[in-house]
Amino acid sequence: MACRDPARQLISIRRTNDGNVQRVVRERYLRNDIACGSAACRVCPPSANVRLQAKPNEGLCGKFPANHYIAPNAEVVVNQIALLEHPEIKNILIFSTVADEVEQLSLPAFERLKTLCANTTKSISCFANEFHRDTFVERNPKESKESRNLRSLVVASKWYVEHLKHAQPSPAVLILTNTDKDLALIDAPAMTVFDYVGALKTSEPLLDVLAKPSTLEDLKTSTFHYPPHLKPSVIQAGLKSAKYFQGKFHASRENYLEATVSVEGLDKSVLIQGHVSLNRAVNEDIVAIEIFPEDKWSAPSNLVLEEEPDVDAASGEASEENEENEKSRQLKDDMEKKMQQKVAKKDKQPTGKVVGIIKRNWRTYCGVLRPKTSKTSTRYVFVPADRKIPLVRVETQQGDLLQGKRIVVAIDEWPRSSKLPIGHYVKRLGEVGDKNAENEVLLLEHDVQHDKFSDAVLACLPTMPWILTDEEVKKRTDFRHLAICSVDPPGCTDIDDALHYRVLPNGNIEVGVHIADVTHFVRPGNAMDQEAASRGTTVYLVDQRIDMLPGLLSGNLCSLRGGEERLAMSSVWEMTQTAEILNVTFSKSVIRSRVSLGLFPLPQDVLYKVRNLSLLPASCRLP
Repeated sequence: MACRDPARQLISIRRTNDGNVQRVVRERYLRNDIACGSAACRVCPPSANVRLQAKPNEGLCGKFPANHYIAPNAEVVVNQIALLEHPEIKNILIFSTVADEVEQLSLPAFERLKTLCANTTKSISCFANEFHRDTFVERNPKESKESRNLRSLVVASKWYVEHLKHAQPSPAVLILTNTDKDLALIDAPAMTVFDYVGALKTSEPLLDVLAKPSTLEDLKTSTFHYPPHLKPSVIQAGLKSAKYFQGKFHASRENYLEATVSVEGLDKSVLIQGHVSLNRAVNEDIVAIEIFPEDKWSAPSNLVLEEEPDVDAASGEASEENEENEKSRQLKDDMEKKMQQKVAKKDKQPTGKVVGIIKRNWRTYCGVLRPKTSKTSTRYVFVPADRKIPLVRVETQQGDLLQGKRIVVAIDEWPRSSKLPIGHYVKRLGEVGDKNAENEVLLLEHDVQHDKFSDAVLACLPTMPWILTDEEVKKRTDFRHLAICSVDPPGCTDIDDALHYRVLPNGNIEVGVHIADVTHFVRPGNAMDQEAASRGTTVYLVDQRIDMLPGLLSGNLCSLRGGEERLAMSSVWEMTQTAEILNVTFSKSVIRSRVSLGLFPLPQDVLYKVRNLSLLPASCRLP
């Protein structure tokens, strides 16, 4: 029987933006009827939200062969979200305490986690352990949030095992951590994500998908290092005093040693030139900059420079500087000096340097691997398709297989001692030059959402066959008697507009424009509406179309195809013979388009009618 405990008061103290201390009191009600989401459960009532398999991950992991669900902590979700998105990683338990911590640590990772949980084809379940009577954990006095969240993860995992003990077989819950520092604090089955993935029996090695632990190198042994980024507290103080400015970093496509930062309130963008001034900022990062005195201002150069890594920068290993490397570095130094030569005062613009990163806007990047410089090395240089992105150093065991392939890479960090950012391999798209692979690159690089529509979206579609009812016709203006046509390219299936023209009995002209009434099928706030809002528009490539709405609507019920009755939103103008508008009306309508007239050569029967105007209806002829 479902029951609810009395409200628990959760009291916290926080500091406001103006420095005041505020006491926050929240009430939380605990329940015992929150479904676990497992198909193995014999206790919870039947639910449509069962996402976890009854025999999860059976024999998948060599080090943990028992049936099990995986419960990653927040650090794993933030750093290894690409692994959780991989199709071969299934039966994932995300507890609400973990999701809340992820939101605090990384908004981009949190958004990807929400998208992952919303994907009904993925075997993942979100459990509200914060609101369940048996899994809620009080925070102890002087206990850190991280320690309390770790305890909550352990308690919820143990409850899951106890809850499913009557299942046949009874699955375990394996906690995944990003490092081994937390393992000693967990009195439940646990493993680092690296040990777990290393023992998986998957179709392809997944270790390369993992973001490696921090690879910060010893500054004392490094021959090069960037200036340190300022601490957030120093940056905030500098922004308030106008010593520093906040803006968006825009890297140059033509010159990798040059960028601009757009700052709100400044008439001109601030120019950034040289390795040291760029200071590890990546395109679209939100940065803090310091503007130089006016006598140090410069102008954009007309040099076209493409990044070429040094041998030691590519390998990440200390090496003796050979003659080729020395020439390369000397050339780069000469280029930087040339960029800083004196320019005319009228050409100068504000110039500065990056002193800190306020927000990283890193994403996954498409590109190719350069051939490695050493036969035994597993380190490669990744060349992004977008020239605004710097070269990335990656380490992979699959380098030979990935040569000549379009791949996806994520940036993990950019240490001071590394000339290149450090990242990891995510997935392979296909051969360089392959049509499907290149299309995928275009879609990913321009952030075009092109996944299949989810079951929740498809459930919003009307049942077929769809029939126009008399009741619906009575609510609308009936234009089915008019000769309406559309003008679209040959083969077009998503015909969303049509028009008509006719001469009225009083001698005036009537012109109507009819737009497919999508609102009749897409209700505000439902899954289809949210998906359409996320996609924003239909995207056309040379050989394919990525629809904003499922094909049943975009290519059928909301397509004003010739000879079929369709719902529309119509705007009709009455005007004089000299196109002076006398009246305009807007209405929901019913139409039946006569024909779709292509933008290219017309069929012979239509051409015959056009050449013999007497065969055309009067409403399709201009006077």
